[in-house]
Amino acid sequence: MTMKTDEINKTIGRIKCPILGDMAELRRNKKGKLYYLGKAGMITPNKTDGQEYLLDHGQFFNKDEMESFNDSDTSYGQRVPQESEGGDSWMPL
Repeated sequence: MTMKTDEINKTIGRIKCPILGDMAELRRNKKGKLYYLGKAGMITPNKTDGQEYLLDHGQFFNKDEMESFNDSDTSYGQRVPQESEGGDSWMPL
């Protein structure tokens, strides 16, 4: 599965990182594989079970949420995760 250029590396959802527990961004690479980006870095489970885990545990954005998220200055490289009483939130740098 080859992705369109404008769809590659866009954040399509969030997932709680099983390594550090932070809320990480879910994305797809150019081959259509899911990966996430968080405090632990870029994690790409390339086996079927790993991809199924991301599908089962990820919180995927709807189209409007995805466009809003990707059009704002909130990509992981431009923000730092902040813990809040109501859960995880993100604070732009």
